[in-house]
Amino acid sequence: MRGRKPKSAAAKALAGNPGKRKAKAAPPPEPVIRGEFDPPAHLSPPALVVWLEEMPRLRQLRLLKPTDLAAFAVYCEAAGRYRTASAVVAERGMTYESVSKHGSMVRVRPEVGVMERAERIMRQFMSELGMTSKARVQTLATQGRGDQPNLPGLEPAAGSQTKTVRGDDDPIGYLQ
Repeated sequence: MRGRKPKSAAAKALAGNPGKRKAKAAPPPEPVIRGEFDPPAHLSPPALVVWLEEMPRLRQLRLLKPTDLAAFAVYCEAAGRYRTASAVVAERGMTYESVSKHGSMVRVRPEVGVMERAERIMRQFMSELGMTSKARVQTLATQGRGDQPNLPGLEPAAGSQTKTVRGDDDPIGYLQ
């Protein structure tokens, strides 16, 4: 054998870069192959729990499309905040007493406000994503008018008769 014995990785690490040569570029990271409906990496832990609980049910109902996932992530974050604040309110109550030089005062916990804002966001996104009965009925009504293509999961029941309303034949349908 010719030459020196190769240094171990530990010895190389201790030596550093004595020759000040350019370091080799690190190989690019392997791409992460993910499913289309996997939770995004930026979700908070409470939102991730909501995502994992709700996604299978919504996928089974065929309510979510890949284009809805950003809105669903916002819904999950709001639902996660709601659950966290709700746990604090359940443990400590809706109010607390503060004492100052002016006396004692009963105040509403800040978590109650967090819950109310999260509820508002959740209701808005539930409506947009078709997660409520009213939103599904409105979607069916829109589909019946022919304004949208057929949505999966919203097919009429077997044996039911549906009437198509056409705006150009019916003066009432024209106004809808």
